[in-house]
Amino acid sequence: MQVVVAADMAAGTYPIILKNMKLSEIDITNYYEVSAVETMLTIADNNPEVYTEFDEATGTLTYYYDMNMPSRTGITELYTPEDHDAVRFTGYYKKVLKAVIDPSMKDAPLTSMYSMFFGGVSQDPFGIYALENMTEIDGLENLNTSAVIDMESMFFGCYSLTMLDLSSFNTSSATNLNGMFFACSKLVLVDISSFDISNVTDMRMMFGGCSKLRTICCFEDWSTTSAQSSNMFISCSSLVGGKGTPFDSNVIDATYARPDDGTESPGYFTAGVVGDVNGDKVVNFTDAQSILTLMANENYESSADVNNDDAVNFTDYQSILTIMAQ
Repeated sequence: MQVVVAADMAAGTYPIILKNMKLSEIDITNYYEVSAVETMLTIADNNPEVYTEFDEATGTLTYYYDMNMPSRTGITELYTPEDHDAVRFTGYYKKVLKAVIDPSMKDAPLTSMYSMFFGGVSQDPFGIYALENMTEIDGLENLNTSAVIDMESMFFGCYSLTMLDLSSFNTSSATNLNGMFFACSKLVLVDISSFDISNVTDMRMMFGGCSKLRTICCFEDWSTTSAQSSNMFISCSSLVGGKGTPFDSNVIDATYARPDDGTESPGYFTAGVVGDVNGDKVVNFTDAQSILTLMANENYESSADVNNDDAVNFTDYQSILTIMAQ
């Protein structure tokens, strides 16, 4: 029995075997060996982990919170945001086309999402492991953000993302948003309408380098924050507020971090929700019908341009249905 357990542990299947064993049935007299088995039983039963699995065939990176990491067939890595020197995705970062947040992540007790979608920087050999070809993230509503303090560099270097709907995020515990979207150079729209920045102390470079970012959906006025905000909007040259206020390279801190109210109170935010065509702050079938009406009359309204491609078409209608299904 002792040899079998050792062999199975080496093969990576020990959690399943140990869970089906009773200590009273194991004929081991050595106290320390019994203690080791007890320890492994405790780990197998009580310690799920946050980790990723990469499926090279589909280019999909999935985040899980469970005890099944040893049985996954793809490339697996632990996600340890407390270790700011950790380097991930080194052999496949350019192959990641899509990320998925598994529903199990709703139970993950994370207090940090530092560099969640950024693999980090290695010094020897030097390398920057950004998910530069990832075009979408599914299941963001499955992230439990209520206790998260640190979101620094969360989406850093996601060069190919074009849209992020973070309207499900509860950031009431967050203190650090430094560089959260830094260098998301193709991002055109981000919905942060649910964000609570009452405890935030650092939002420097938050949108820095988002050169194609046009719309930031947010109802709240962040301009009075006492948080550090230098270079918050640096290089956001495409940014336009909800009432037409253009980006001003001389105003790149939190001064204009508020809903746009025209010349009297210029801002970079749009007081709206992605997909809310009729302005009632919810996305439902009425909004989908509004898009069909606009299409039939060949009319354009910015609120109906869900994917920000300067047109109202069937893609926007499909986007509305996707948002409703979440």
